[in-house]
Amino acid sequence: MEIEFVVQTGALFKGLPHGRPMPDQLSALGESGWVDREEATSLSEALAFQQQLQQIERIAVDGSLNPETLGAELRNVLVRSAKVDTFEDLAARLQSHQADAAEICARLVDTETS
Repeated sequence: MEIEFVVQTGALFKGLPHGRPMPDQLSALGESGWVDREEATSLSEALAFQQQLQQIERIAVDGSLNPETLGAELRNVLVRSAKVDTFEDLAARLQSHQADAAEICARLVDTETS
């Protein structure tokens, strides 16, 4: 995952201990100033959301999750898990998290490699 890669990169740059959970590492990176605290929260939320969906995917689907071929019951499980009203809301929330995370990650990596 892009977020995990960036968090590990930040931990290396800041000399943070290894092996901590990603939310703890993101919080430490926010405290160190490597990432804005608001951005750290945004990344943590995006990571948690994606991991939650991935856990269902790993149990329920052989291979990659394809929204076009999902049955109604699996869609309902995903919607309930995401605490949204519809599958379309879930897709929009996922897209928003991914876009926010990609923007933050691109900025952080570009800053460190410039």
